[in-house]
Amino acid sequence: LVAQELFHLQISQSVEINHNNWPPHRVLIRRVLAEQLENERRADRRERRRRRKEQGREAEDSFDEAEEQAV
Repeated sequence: LVAQELFHLQISQSVEINHNNWPPHRVLIRRVLAEQLENERRADRRERRRRRKEQGREAEDSFDEAEEQAV
């Protein structure tokens, strides 16, 4: 049931679903899975920002090293 809900949640992210006639356990499963997916997306965005920041620092470091060697 959890795998099925996860599949449907990933496919229908932009479609508004009426949960009024759903059993409470399905609503809870869907809510928990949605929170997990959002947390994973946020973690991915943070990781991408961290990598870009590190790459920027590495580029600055190599530029500084090149300047030092030129002097």
